[in-house]
Amino acid sequence: MKPNRLLRVDELLKRELGALLTSGSGEYMVTVTEVRVSRDLSYADVWVSILGEPEVRTAGLSKLKSEAWRLRHTLAGRVYLRKMPLLRFFFDETLDRAERIDRALKASGIQTDEQDYHTE
Repeated sequence: MKPNRLLRVDELLKRELGALLTSGSGEYMVTVTEVRVSRDLSYADVWVSILGEPEVRTAGLSKLKSEAWRLRHTLAGRVYLRKMPLLRFFFDETLDRAERIDRALKASGIQTDEQDYHTE
């Protein structure tokens, strides 16, 4: 289990990166889904979800990877840490997996409509 300080750094970087990526006038719709900082703060693994076709998502992830140094520098001006971790970007495939599962369930005839399961 991670120490509380690292969990707070994870959340802080997630929030600040999310704000940076949504405030920029980029051509990609990017959502930061998770950040995991290494124990020594050397690296921050950043999982992102990018809206669009596979080609658009691939291009968006490539752009994020190439701009990681700029984002790190901007982040260092917004967040005080003794050591700003290097940013490593990864594509979060959770939504894709959920969509594939949903399609498989529908193909098998299982109803997947969203329902309110609260009892009144």
